[in-house]
Amino acid sequence: MRVLPNKKFNRAVPEFDLPNATAREAHLWRTAWESPQAWAWIEEPWRWQFIAMWVRRTAMAESDEANASEVAAMIRLADQIGMTPAGLKENGWTIGAEKAPASQGEPKASSPTSSTRDRFRIVRDGDAALCRRLPCLVDRPGLDSGALPSP
Repeated sequence: MRVLPNKKFNRAVPEFDLPNATAREAHLWRTAWESPQAWAWIEEPWRWQFIAMWVRRTAMAESDEANASEVAAMIRLADQIGMTPAGLKENGWTIGAEKAPASQGEPKASSPTSSTRDRFRIVRDGDAALCRRLPCLVDRPGLDSGALPSP
């Protein structure tokens, strides 16, 4: 298993060599080459064409006109170049652990694990905006809210 540095790739980036590149493709290309995977890609020029095809397919998949086969092709290319967890595994890569800043010192002891029930909050029907941000149970007739912990 090759451990890739968990840091931005900061060396010269190859040119995007597909014809008629769009501004979005140029942005995606630069962004992809900032990823930890770029530390492996730079040593494998044969892979650069697949990275470029992934960039083009990603831009196409973002379009409103994208169909399922175009999205599937983008996902498969993402796997091949190691841009997904499955792709990292397929390539025999892992991304190294982030180092804690020196100022943090010793790691803090973790808090006791709470139950799933403790992480939910009962909200009233009108609190839909809160439900989108927090795990919650909506208070509805028939729900025994007394059986759950209060917020």
